Amino acid sequence: MADRGVHVTRRGNRCLEFVTKLYELVDDPSTDSLISWGPNGDTIIISNPLKCCRDIFPQYLGVRNFMRFLQYGFEMVEESRQLEYACDDFVKGQPELLDKIGQRYKDLQYENFGKHSEARLKRLRSCKTEKERESLTKENLKGYEVEMRAKMDQLLSKDVERLMQTVAYEREWRRKALPEHLEERLQLVLDSLNELTKASSDL
Repeated sequence: MADRGVHVTRRGNRCLEFVTKLYELVDDPSTDSLISWGPNGDTIIISNPLKCCRDIFPQYLGVRNFMRFLQYGFEMVEESRQLEYACDDFVKGQPELLDKIGQRYKDLQYENFGKHSEARLKRLRSCKTEKERESLTKENLKGYEVEMRAKMDQLLSKDVERLMQTVAYEREWRRKALPEHLEERLQLVLDSLNELTKASSDL
C-alpha cells in the first residue's frame, strides 16, 4: 500500500485501530479500483466487494466481511454492483475526527456490558457460599457469550445477504455484458470442467 504521508495517531487506543487502518486504506490511491472515497469525501465506495473480502480486508484490516463496519457505526448508503458506506466523522482529509468514532465504539461496548453487569453483580452479592458464586459466575459468562454470539450471528446474516446480492448483481452484469454466443461458449467450457472434475473424483 502506497504511503501518502497520512498517518493517524492511535494513542494506544485499540478501539481506534480498525477505523485508522480503514481510513489509510481508503485514502490510498493504489487501491482506488477496489475501495475509495465517494465523490463528496464522506462515504466509502467499495467497487469490488468480493475481492475486498477475499484479499484486501484480511491483509489490511484483519477481517473478511463487513461485520466490523456495522459495529463501528457504518451504514449502507447504496447497494448495487458496488457498495457505499457512510459513518459520522469518517471524512476525507479529516483523520483527527476518527477519535470520535473510536470513542463512540468504546462507549457502546461499555453500555452493552453495563446493561447486564449491574443485575449480575447484585445476584453475585446475594450468594451465600463460594460454590454459589463460582456457579453463578460461570452462568453469567455463558450467558454473556450466548448474547454476543447472537449479536454476531445477526450482523453476519446481514453481511452474507449483502454479499449474495452483490454476487447476483455481478452475474447479471456479466450476463448483459457478454454477447450471447460468447456466453454459450463459456457455459460449454464450464460444463466440460464440471464433467472433468466429476470424472476425476470417481477415479
